[in-house]
Amino acid sequence: RVETMLNNRELAKRRGNFDTADKIRMELTSAYRITIWDKDRIWTTNPNSISEDGKRASQQQMGVNKYSLYGELNGMSESDFKKVLKKIKKRSKARRDKQYQVSDDIRDQLKDQYNVCLSDVHLKWFVQARSQRQENFVAAIYTQSPTSNPLPNDAVIRPRLENLCIERMVAQSNCDYILADELRNALVEDFGVLVNDSLKQWSFQQR
Repeated sequence: RVETMLNNRELAKRRGNFDTADKIRMELTSAYRITIWDKDRIWTTNPNSISEDGKRASQQQMGVNKYSLYGELNGMSESDFKKVLKKIKKRSKARRDKQYQVSDDIRDQLKDQYNVCLSDVHLKWFVQARSQRQENFVAAIYTQSPTSNPLPNDAVIRPRLENLCIERMVAQSNCDYILADELRNALVEDFGVLVNDSLKQWSFQQR
């Protein structure tokens, strides 16, 4: 969805529809924490990309993006967990320094060795269960809608419902729409959560 929005914004700019382009830019910022630098033709989710004077920060000023776990560890050992964190940090440094081949190699290692997928847009990483694994699976993280009610007992419930979201994403990627519908119903029945596939968001409905 982010790539589509960026393409639509670029098309709007070329056609002189600058109000539309600005609206898309604001939506990218509010929904995905994306900062766009038109002059340099780049975009980033790094919160440190803006320096104190409001300009684009240098590579050194930006520091390293920190990724957080999405869902549960799905049986990952403590030693593997520590190794994964080190690899993710190393990859983030490589991306900052524009060492894209190194970054891609580490991403592939994480997937092949630990079943770990990354979402650079949302700065999240998650573990696929081996039964879920698919070679061409693309991470499409579902995030909490800004209009969602707060989750009760967030620390306990959030990882469990995020895990169901992962299972559902894999089911959709495998074209197993019956399972995807069952998981959508489970999110509603077990957690009171509705999903919006267009926006890739979930929302908790107060019971």
